[in-house]
Amino acid sequence: MPTDRARFARDFFFELMKDSQRLRAGYLAERERWLRSLAVDGREEILFEFEMLLRGVERYFNLHNLPLDQSAVVGRNFMDELRSVRDAINRAIKLARFLLDPPSDRRLVFRKYVESQIVDERVRRELAEAELEQGTPQESLFLIRSDFLALRGTIERLQKLEHADYELFANIGQLALREISLNKYFKPFRPLEFRQEYDRIKDVRILELLLGLEGKVCKPVSIAFLALFRLLHYLRYVPGPKELPTRRSQVILALVRSETFSLAAFIEGELAARLAVLGSEQSARAISAAEELRREANRVVKEELSFVGPPPKGAIGRARDGLAGVCRQSIAQLARIFDSSFDETLFDSPGARREQSRRLRLDLFAYREVCHWAGQTFAKGPVEECERALAQLKAFVAYFRDLSYQLLRYGDYDPFDRFAAIIGETRTVPTGQVLRNRLAEDCRVFTEMLERTFAAVSRRGDLAKLPFDAKEGRALACRYTQKAA
Repeated sequence: MPTDRARFARDFFFELMKDSQRLRAGYLAERERWLRSLAVDGREEILFEFEMLLRGVERYFNLHNLPLDQSAVVGRNFMDELRSVRDAINRAIKLARFLLDPPSDRRLVFRKYVESQIVDERVRRELAEAELEQGTPQESLFLIRSDFLALRGTIERLQKLEHADYELFANIGQLALREISLNKYFKPFRPLEFRQEYDRIKDVRILELLLGLEGKVCKPVSIAFLALFRLLHYLRYVPGPKELPTRRSQVILALVRSETFSLAAFIEGELAARLAVLGSEQSARAISAAEELRREANRVVKEELSFVGPPPKGAIGRARDGLAGVCRQSIAQLARIFDSSFDETLFDSPGARREQSRRLRLDLFAYREVCHWAGQTFAKGPVEECERALAQLKAFVAYFRDLSYQLLRYGDYDPFDRFAAIIGETRTVPTGQVLRNRLAEDCRVFTEMLERTFAAVSRRGDLAKLPFDAKEGRALACRYTQKAA
């Protein structure tokens, strides 16, 4: 039977993300199959930016997310805000083209053309209903791209006006919100809802910290950390102070402001309540962290984003840096609730990223050694030795899933998931040599995949000046292989 730790390693983050999106589980499963089959480099990051922009547009029309003086809304000219929306929509259209494979694109464009040429309204209606049905992720993507093309054209015509009042701005917002919210496969996620494709905690120390927490406390703490890491991910799409700002940056910053306040409410509410079981001090420190997160985010917005018209030089970049600093500080504050030695200066630095790559490289090497040893044992060893090898291989799979699995790219998950499933479903070693040979072959194939992944990680730039210590890798592997001796 797997230990509690092994169950955590295998299921925790998967179940956390699945629970956060349970109402759309069917659509999301189909979308995951589509994404894994998509032959586009960097597809996960393209999808992240696309959905970030959808969410940003959705939030941008809520005045509470904009740095506006509410008393001045009636007479305000919202033309600059419409230009920001237009830029975000234009970028989303380009990203949708990257994500839509050419055969599907040609087929759907042709169907759209046929619909425009049909005279018989019955046939035309059937084609229109088929388009709105969104039977596949490709159809859903094509539909929102088409809708955004029409909305972009409308905004471009409106930009010829000298003044755009709030009513016009709000009406455009209603059109945008309708198109986004009715999309089946790319509907923006709700606050504190996460995606396996790109939501990840990649700080080794925080992952190790989470492993030491009890289940009832671990889930809300993990949600808070995931949300903070996602905010930092958003902010990477905002140019720095010395870079040329994009208009869509203001849409992204409005999204960051909105999700920051939602997260602060979660931390001082549900998270603080769960931490009360550990003691009043931990709960009070979570509430303090939430208050500071909200207060500091408001300060940055007020200092850098409370302008009318085009942004002052460097203001957007300074806001990005300020909000990123606020998020890092919040991560450190939450981490110190459980580990007072957590050093904020090491967080999200080149050194921290190098440590992530170093840890992944080390564990991949040891995984390869353990898997090769287990495969050799299954092929040639007696049943008793094979049973011990299976137990040790399961132990290493659990060890890897605890931490380094989270450091992999989403596109690399598939072979790791398949092999973990094979090993997890093998309760006992087969008594027949033919079946043991099949298990040995699974190990051989996966060992080759581990070798390729190890080589790819070793080529990363942040490891160029850090030679691999094979002795350390073998020592880690021996902790598992020698126990079976």
